[in-house]
Amino acid sequence: MAGPGPCLERLPEATGADEPVVTTITHDHEDRVRSYRLPAEEWQRRWAERG
Repeated sequence: MAGPGPCLERLPEATGADEPVVTTITHDHEDRVRSYRLPAEEWQRRWAERG
């Protein structure tokens, strides 16, 4: 599976958004939790790299 790539960095500028919002449509609770966890972990990793 490909990662989110540089689009995460360009998204606020392209949309004018000041915060990310994640929406998912799934009935399975574990899948829903995972769908929120994955982008949160990616953002956390990128912020940690900035130091």
